[in-house]
Amino acid sequence: MGLSFMLGGLLGGPILNRVAYLFDKQKAVIVAASIGILGYGGSWFLYTPLIPWLQTTASGLMGLSSAGLWMLHSSIGADIIDYDELHTGKRREGSFTACGSYILKLGNAFGGLLAGMVIKWAGFIHGQQEQSPQTIFWFRSMLAAIPVAGLILVILFILRFNLTKQKCREIRTVLEQRRGTV
Repeated sequence: MGLSFMLGGLLGGPILNRVAYLFDKQKAVIVAASIGILGYGGSWFLYTPLIPWLQTTASGLMGLSSAGLWMLHSSIGADIIDYDELHTGKRREGSFTACGSYILKLGNAFGGLLAGMVIKWAGFIHGQQEQSPQTIFWFRSMLAAIPVAGLILVILFILRFNLTKQKCREIRTVLEQRRGTV
């Protein structure tokens, strides 16, 4: 599964970069999130002891989605910084990077808290060899449902993002006329 996730991740960057180049970043994010929804949602069906190798399919899709979203996150951040400079006249990369880093760290902390809550809520009993069917059901449900819900939020959020490829070019042209190339 780890190797499959890694291979998916190695493919995710170039594939989704091409999607972003041919269409735009917004569509690439939607494609990446949809792939993630297939991977995480598919884990409900693909994580089965009857056919263990199917897990690699879900892991590969998860890796592809994750790599693409990480790549696009930074690229879209640069567009937002340019947009901000156009409207404020100030370059504030440091502020945007600091806020983005804080949000990512907060999200990681919240994810750890949520994982602990799911383990407790699902009825996991430490030291017990076999867990109850209800515990396994809730683990599988949350493994699929939480990431899918988050990726749906990503799609809803990015649909509100109105910086198209053409608009970003126009912003860049105005900024370069104002201060020269960077």
